[in-house]
Amino acid sequence: MEGLHRQLVDAAMSATRNVVELQNGERKAFMEHIKSSYSENVQLLMKWQHLIQLLTHERAVWFFKDSYPM
Repeated sequence: MEGLHRQLVDAAMSATRNVVELQNGERKAFMEHIKSSYSENVQLLMKWQHLIQLLTHERAVWFFKDSYPM
């Protein structure tokens, strides 16, 4: 009886470990997705800001004195 009990406990612990490892893998993949998505958004915002600054400075073609920030 003790051997059967030990086998059941070991099987349950193994199943629990496997599920936890799978959940950790999913969590890690999700966090990487969030991080890369955020990074892409930040890079895109920085590129737009750089482009706007290039095209609207005081000597640029599209410079409008009335709408330029002081």
